[in-house]
Amino acid sequence: QQQQQQQQPGNAAAAGQQASGAEAEGGAAKDTRRVELVVPAASGGIIVGKKASQVKRFRIACGVKVVVKDGPEGEDTKRVLIEGQQDGIDKAVAMLAETISLWASTSDDRELPKTPHEWCKRLAAQLPVGSSTRRALEKG
Repeated sequence: QQQQQQQQPGNAAAAGQQASGAEAEGGAAKDTRRVELVVPAASGGIIVGKKASQVKRFRIACGVKVVVKDGPEGEDTKRVLIEGQQDGIDKAVAMLAETISLWASTSDDRELPKTPHEWCKRLAAQLPVGSSTRRALEKG
């Protein structure tokens, strides 16, 4: 039942909400968190990488799980779901801002922010006020 609740949209999937997880060793409960961020659809490829190389990089460097899904129908967006410990999420969101800025710097779209700092601000605006991830991004 708990697993079913976690898979339903809106249950612990909103930015900064806490979900219960289990550690691989010993089975002790460990707090995990999930954030969901919306990014331009065209950036999805660079976030995933060839043969999921970027997703693996997030997992190894930050200890988080990253999943990229389609955004709402009719919108040119992707949803990036990040799950893990809070410090790993903070690091992963900063890496995401860096990754997207690399993609945006080669884009002809003049409306897109081009620097990691600008993407940090844009991603932070999607997170709940007062969340530790938002505070970390706003510091740049």
